[in-house]
Amino acid sequence: MNEVKEKIFNFVQTHGMDFESYLKSKKIDSEAFKQAKPDLWNEWEKLFNQLSPISFTSQKLYLINSIRRNFLLK
Repeated sequence: MNEVKEKIFNFVQTHGMDFESYLKSKKIDSEAFKQAKPDLWNEWEKLFNQLSPISFTSQKLYLINSIRRNFLLK
């Protein structure tokens, strides 16, 4: 694990991060996303809770960008 990823991982492990906080960090409006695509939101939340944020981001990188464009946090 490179130094930056290790620092992020340690921060998350120490401070905790829920799925909604993660979406906010990615500039995604969680409530709008959840209302428009509840099945996808629930699927992602379940997966997020099983993985580290870094692994989740790696798996969903291109999809996150698409969701961000549709549900940009203001």
